[in-house]
Amino acid sequence: MQPRTMEYSFGDLVDLDKIQGLAESFYRLTGIPPSITDVEGNVLVKVGWQRICTEFHRKHPQTLERCVQSDTELAKQLNGKTGYASYKCLNGLVDMAAPIIIGERHVANLFAGQFFLDPPDREFFRKQAATFGFDETEYLQAVDRVPVLSRERLELGMNFLTALASLLGEMGLNQKELSELNLHLEAKVRERTLRLEHEMEERKKAEAEKIRAGKLQGVLEMAGAAAHEFSQPLQTLSFDVDFLQGQLGDNDKEVGEALQSMRDNVTALSRLINKVQNITTYEVAEYSDDLQIIDLDKASQN
Repeated sequence: MQPRTMEYSFGDLVDLDKIQGLAESFYRLTGIPPSITDVEGNVLVKVGWQRICTEFHRKHPQTLERCVQSDTELAKQLNGKTGYASYKCLNGLVDMAAPIIIGERHVANLFAGQFFLDPPDREFFRKQAATFGFDETEYLQAVDRVPVLSRERLELGMNFLTALASLLGEMGLNQKELSELNLHLEAKVRERTLRLEHEMEERKKAEAEKIRAGKLQGVLEMAGAAAHEFSQPLQTLSFDVDFLQGQLGDNDKEVGEALQSMRDNVTALSRLINKVQNITTYEVAEYSDDLQIIDLDKASQN
């Protein structure tokens, strides 16, 4: 199976409050104190940290330095391929850790600690109390509270917790991938919808242009026929007016005015026919509420 390439952390995939509750229940049932950190060492879940650590070892600068050194050494032994790592810290307690693998990525670490694998050497801890100035009675009482666990029991518990954490993480990863896929599909659907809307708009424009072109063709055919039919009689009428004006005497004023009026109308008709002959686009004007007519001035190139 190919590794998943999504970027995610353990906290992105699981409900840490629920994991905390599960860890607390596990601790009450088994006595094994679990904690989970991310790969940078940030504590995400912790349960059952021992008093000997919280109130003694991690409060004294020298024993705290030992804790840090021990944690560093344990971390060096742990990665996504080596499985379990256990280490007896410089202060005398044991920690165990295992990687949490989700989607073939090492995203967190499960720790169990602090505990003993064998009954504690009280003399070792008595000397340690004297060395660092701990109250011997309280310090040894804290030692006595640290659980003694068998390696077999620890490994069973660690197996269970790492499997549970990985299962919950895989479920979270599947949900995250499904959400990402849904977002991707939604984006694709939106893109496709916009493309279809654009195509429909272009189709409507093309259809409208086709209709417009059809109407223009009809107008051109009609205009050509009309211009042809009017041109010949109008030309004859123009010649006749010219002839009559040439024959008219100086005293025929009223007849002259009538002939000039005919000449003006012939000229107007000639201009009109010229517009009809030069129609290149389909342009209309409102003539009445439910009627449109060809706008000759806009439709022609005059």
